[in-house]
Amino acid sequence: MSRGRSVPWLDEGKGEFMRKILMIAPLLVAAASQALLADEGRIPIFRPTRITQPGHYVVTRNIAVTAGVLLDIQAGGVTVDLNGHTLSSSSLTDDLVQLTCPGGVEPPDPEKLLNGNLSAA
Repeated sequence: MSRGRSVPWLDEGKGEFMRKILMIAPLLVAAASQALLADEGRIPIFRPTRITQPGHYVVTRNIAVTAGVLLDIQAGGVTVDLNGHTLSSSSLTDDLVQLTCPGGVEPPDPEKLLNGNLSAA
């Protein structure tokens, strides 16, 4: 009994279907791996954050606060890539980005803060 519709990949032999899958699979893997390679070794920031370890950090979205410090950097050797995003605060009294160091030692020097916008009230 036929329903009147035909599904082409079911009508073909198993060998032909598998050949098509094997041709498409490497393309899908290559496309997915490009996204993974772009972020390799970078630590995502998606909310107000305290950074206590050296490393390469990347902002994954616009982040806004109404009070408090948005980015507290407490380590040297830090690169923050804003990735085209904006960090913003409507607070008149709090710092947007703050360099601090616990224990009263010299504050760290951030390596870089690049590729985006900072906006404060």
